[in-house]
Amino acid sequence: MDDEWAAAAATWNTDPCVITYSKMAISRVEPLLPADKVMDLGCGTGHLARHLAPRARQVVAVDPSPAMLRPLREEGIPNVLVVEGVLDDALATVHADSVDLVVASSVCAFVPNYPALLRRVAKILRAGGRFLQLDWRNEEATLDNHNGGFSDAVVREAMATTPLGLESLDDVRFDMGEGTNAHVIAVLARRRQP
Repeated sequence: MDDEWAAAAATWNTDPCVITYSKMAISRVEPLLPADKVMDLGCGTGHLARHLAPRARQVVAVDPSPAMLRPLREEGIPNVLVVEGVLDDALATVHADSVDLVVASSVCAFVPNYPALLRRVAKILRAGGRFLQLDWRNEEATLDNHNGGFSDAVVREAMATTPLGLESLDDVRFDMGEGTNAHVIAVLARRRQP
């Protein structure tokens, strides 16, 4: 799979569909800023991390693909810490109660154990901290099979196992250009007060 991402990395920042998706993601994250410490899970080449950096003290940008991370790492944005690694491993190294905002844009569908990921996210969030997830919508998804995206039911079922309180679950549709209509689920949750 890393070979697929390495091949995609070469044109990622100029792909019109990626740029359009990133603009949608930025529009969803903008109301949640400013924030002190932000994690961008599955950051890819850093579209969101670049946008987050001026509005956060620190951005931790995590992705397992060295090729995808290369452009962001080479930019050397002072308050962006670029971390190569699997999301679960990266989250395990973050202190509990230390992050204000975790953003996961088009990444959770690739994580085998979604409820476990949510529990790790909840652990690192400060009380009142927020989690924004953007993923493809898939009404046939289950907790055990969500590789094509998520349904409202799967998100609600997984959230129920965590200290995250669901704030909104939105259906986002937009034109990605080239005759492609996107159908995305936007999940916003807040870590409950202890």
